[in-house]
Amino acid sequence: ADSHQRGKAVLEKHVAVLSPQDFVVASSLIGCGQGHVFERWPAPGIQDDEKRRLLQQVARLDAGCEGGIKGYVFRAKELLLRSLHGLSNLDEFTNPEPPPCFVLDPASDKVLDYEREGYRAMNACAFVLVAGGLGERLGYSGVKLALPAEISAGRCFLQHYIDSILALQASCDMAPGQRLPLIIMTSDETHRGTLDLLQRNAYFGADPGQVSLVKQEQVPALADFEGHVALKEDDPFQIATKPHGHGDVHALMHREGIARRLAQRGHRWIYFFQDTNALAFKPLPATLGLAAREGLSFCTMAVPRRPGDACGALMRLRRR
Repeated sequence: ADSHQRGKAVLEKHVAVLSPQDFVVASSLIGCGQGHVFERWPAPGIQDDEKRRLLQQVARLDAGCEGGIKGYVFRAKELLLRSLHGLSNLDEFTNPEPPPCFVLDPASDKVLDYEREGYRAMNACAFVLVAGGLGERLGYSGVKLALPAEISAGRCFLQHYIDSILALQASCDMAPGQRLPLIIMTSDETHRGTLDLLQRNAYFGADPGQVSLVKQEQVPALADFEGHVALKEDDPFQIATKPHGHGDVHALMHREGIARRLAQRGHRWIYFFQDTNALAFKPLPATLGLAAREGLSFCTMAVPRRPGDACGALMRLRRR
């Protein structure tokens, strides 16, 4: 609280230095308890350009967060406090239960029927690859899409995915000049590396026009359980940021108008897949065929989970 008040007092001394727009941006931070951002500011007239640089970053972050920085901090504080006090976000739900599902047995004739249906529907399918993370957990400092997906030919994951899309494109009924679109969601950490990987390898045989990169916005990193945004240690005029995570892809596609454009071009299906899932395309034709035949608006592919498996499971939650 003391830090917030000191920062608020520092900001009030800058009324004559900041433009009305910059002061509104700064006041929005004060309004959500972030006065500490201004606590280390020197006196007016000193490093004023750096102060404006910070406020320009705040304006960009505010525009990129659902509900602005105020809404982002409010949601984050609630989640952090619940975690701190051992409260589960699932308390309002009954015990989880397995959801209704279809079982696709690879050895059954029904799967072959679904596959044929899937190939008929494939020309209306678009592909979205979420690739915002680096391979640090795997001991790799580059983009994960550059990791080898298999050792026989050493193809990287991105080549494996594009090869799979091109094979599907060649196997289904496409209009002259039609291509199956691939949208890759990147982040500040992966955008340049992903683009370089594509350009160095001539897009792995794909038409460059069918591959689009869309970069997700960064969000403020938080310094503590009270939801204070973190400043960079080496730069008091810059908020530390992080990627928003793969769950941001749906809002990003809506915000950028990607989903609307795909629908306008006649695409009825979007297949979302992760950056390091080499088996992602094996069950796709059958799953797409099942979705088309059963009239599903949305479905998720999963493998059966056995007790003790180190993986999650899809479950249905009902509100109490």
